[in-house]
Amino acid sequence: MEVVVESFQSHKVVKKLAKMTSSNFILDCDEAVLKLPKELGEGEIRAVHFNDGLKLLTFDCTLYEVMTIQYENSKCVPLRFIYCSMGELTHSMGEEDVQYQLNTYMGAIACTKCSTIEKFRYPSNIPLMITIIQIDREKYIKKIECNLPDFPKPIAAIFEDVKAENSFLHQSNYSYAISECLDAMNNAKHTGIVRRIFLESKSLEILSYQINQFDDDMNFEGKRVLLKKYDVDKIVKARNILVEDIQNPPKIIELARLAGINQQKLKQGFKLVFDTTINRYLRDYRMNKAKMLILEGSMNIGEISQLVGYANASHFSKYFKKKYGVLPKQYTKKVMTEIAD
Repeated sequence: MEVVVESFQSHKVVKKLAKMTSSNFILDCDEAVLKLPKELGEGEIRAVHFNDGLKLLTFDCTLYEVMTIQYENSKCVPLRFIYCSMGELTHSMGEEDVQYQLNTYMGAIACTKCSTIEKFRYPSNIPLMITIIQIDREKYIKKIECNLPDFPKPIAAIFEDVKAENSFLHQSNYSYAISECLDAMNNAKHTGIVRRIFLESKSLEILSYQINQFDDDMNFEGKRVLLKKYDVDKIVKARNILVEDIQNPPKIIELARLAGINQQKLKQGFKLVFDTTINRYLRDYRMNKAKMLILEGSMNIGEISQLVGYANASHFSKYFKKKYGVLPKQYTKKVMTEIAD
């Protein structure tokens, strides 16, 4: 199936698909939802419009035939932040004949020149979870103009290119922080204005993480590990092994062996996927576990310290205070005070 649209409005994609398949779609204020008809596939496609030229388009579905969405650009094109949480997609970027593919755990920052033809190809018979954040730069630039000096220079340049005079493409495996935001968006149960605010806030959070990650990518150019899907799977496996026994977690060299990945690639890849180091991730996980145990109130601080892997209670208290601002024995009182306020 080929869908040709003349507008970059996300709602227009949903409306065009509904018209082509003689299907109904739901329009709830700024969110349009198409539940795929049985002959086309399973799942749904959603489009949400926010303020200042920010838009969201999501595919949570399995298609029964290949779908190509072609944008015939009569107006200047948006800047896109594209994330593939499941499946794959192919993006052809107009007259320069640039084409790239995103697989699971991969993302891209992409924009083409004005008045070019773009194509997005979505494959058939595999589950898809695709999130596309679109930005109308001519509108959005007014919101961020004073902050542009703080952006990485290449990112600032593409935001300033409101007339789409240049194309741009950056691909990478996205971080765990972005992954958590995407999961939260895809699983959101909110309705009405609360849903709209929630989705917009998560979209902005993703943009902040992506801009920060781009800066890191550039800083470590030449040393950065380019991860394949199977590498990311092994890194996620390593993370799961790490937290299975937080009292006696394996050393990094043993963790790499158990996960089946090179030690150096594990350390560098873990930072890319989870946006933190292995040791810091473990410490934060222990602190979060300890926090929950303290709030439950069924164990004393010494017992909790031992349970989360600290034989030395003073070391535990030191790290806990560093993370939460108070000693463990003071934490419950702090929470109750905040609730009362």
